[in-house]
Amino acid sequence: MFNNSSCYANDCSPSLVFYTISLYHYIDTVLFIQQTVFFHTSNLQHIEYLCWIFFKKVKDGSFMTLDRRKKFTRMVLKDSLMTLLKEKQISAITVKEICALADINRSTYYSHYSDQYDLLAKIEEELIDDMYDTLIQYNFTKEEESLQMTEKILEYIAAKNEVCKTLLSEHGDTNFQKRIMHITQQFTTKNWGSMNNNIDQKLSEYISMFVVSGSIYVIKSWLDNGMDKSPKEMAKIINDFSNKGLSSILNDESSS
Repeated sequence: MFNNSSCYANDCSPSLVFYTISLYHYIDTVLFIQQTVFFHTSNLQHIEYLCWIFFKKVKDGSFMTLDRRKKFTRMVLKDSLMTLLKEKQISAITVKEICALADINRSTYYSHYSDQYDLLAKIEEELIDDMYDTLIQYNFTKEEESLQMTEKILEYIAAKNEVCKTLLSEHGDTNFQKRIMHITQQFTTKNWGSMNNNIDQKLSEYISMFVVSGSIYVIKSWLDNGMDKSPKEMAKIINDFSNKGLSSILNDESSS
């Protein structure tokens, strides 16, 4: 039926064996084989046929095309939801509206996401993970380096300003804002306890939360104003207020 040497030597290079880890994606081939292979053949022939079809489709690119199509579909759905979130809250958005804007049918939508909340959660999760992975590269642990970390956070937000502005808006998810506050607090105030040994730990936590929550609203206003100041300038404003207080900033402004 099928020659083992011709199947692997002629149709598939050794490097293609790597793609066997993706067999679970290859449902269309499995269904095809179930419909076309005569099951009275030996198991070996059946497996040979499965591998031959699988590697052939990997080689000619049709397998990878399916993966690209999935990525494109998800990208369009995410963009459509973000567009709608600029106009109204997630609770007022329906899957039907998302599909109409994306020009994608609902059955395709439900093959990727369970509802509009699931899609929003995936967008938020991707941003949170990416933000964390970006910031964790920097090892700013000293007091004088808090300004640099604040600047890095603002640079990240500036690079993702459209999605951040939408997710942090009044139409966004309040839980997402809390998660952003948690990450910001984790990276900018993690050493306050060691730097302020005379301050009660609970009081230090309250001060930290006050500074971080205030900073989030400052950042939201900064985005709404079209980022009229650079990340470096905004980082200095936030850092000066956090470390020196309002009176110090007002004194600096009046003397300049």
